[in-house]
Amino acid sequence: MSPRQKDTAHQIEKLFYGLVSVSIIFIVFAVVGILFMLENKEALVIYSLILAINLIVASLGFLFIRCFNKFITKMEENDERRNGEY
Repeated sequence: MSPRQKDTAHQIEKLFYGLVSVSIIFIVFAVVGILFMLENKEALVIYSLILAINLIVASLGFLFIRCFNKFITKMEENDERRNGEY
């Protein structure tokens, strides 16, 4: 991988880490909202939807980060083999 490709890959990785962190913050807020709004059924439904959506986003984000790290590692290993450094 060229240095530019490595930089781009790490920027994409940081972007997904940011997405997952924001999603985790929303999950915490949704859980707190659910705990405070147990009497109000409409608010409970909305907070539950927020919780479900952000759980999906966070899990897919972590999955993508893991796969992306494996892809970057594999590309770097292939470059090392091609250059005779491996």
